[in-house]
Amino acid sequence: MELLLSVAESAHRLGIGKTRFFELLKAEELHAVRLGGRTLIPIAELERFVAQLPPRTRSHSPRAASVRVRRGALP
Repeated sequence: MELLLSVAESAHRLGIGKTRFFELLKAEELHAVRLGGRTLIPIAELERFVAQLPPRTRSHSPRAASVRVRRGALP
């Protein structure tokens, strides 16, 4: 069972690019751990982030458009 994901894997599961993912880390909207020089994201942190996202509305706000979650991306 995976507990930690790479930045690339995490960004892919959220359906965003690595640049946008690093922006979320810098803004402290997501939290990562460092292990042996690697930046890793706990799956529980991705689940927390997704759970706190506002529901999608008909008006496409910049935030809603920039963070789209792929269906079935998280276990």
